[in-house]
Amino acid sequence: MNITLLKEFFAGFLLTRHLALFINGFTKGGWMEALLFALSIAVGLTPEMLPMILLAYMGLTQAMKGIYFRRYGWQ
Repeated sequence: MNITLLKEFFAGFLLTRHLALFINGFTKGGWMEALLFALSIAVGLTPEMLPMILLAYMGLTQAMKGIYFRRYGWQ
């Protein structure tokens, strides 16, 4: 896992919100309802995606420093 993959996860999180806004807005015509729907999706996805992104980033930075992972004989 590298920084590029973490950026892709975060970009996917943002893309989901924007896609929900535009698809719902164009198909139903009510842009205020589409905005509220996209906001509710963002609020619903934040508790699921943000800890995964943060923990992956923290693990990556600690692995780069060499303090998080050890090499065992069974690997």
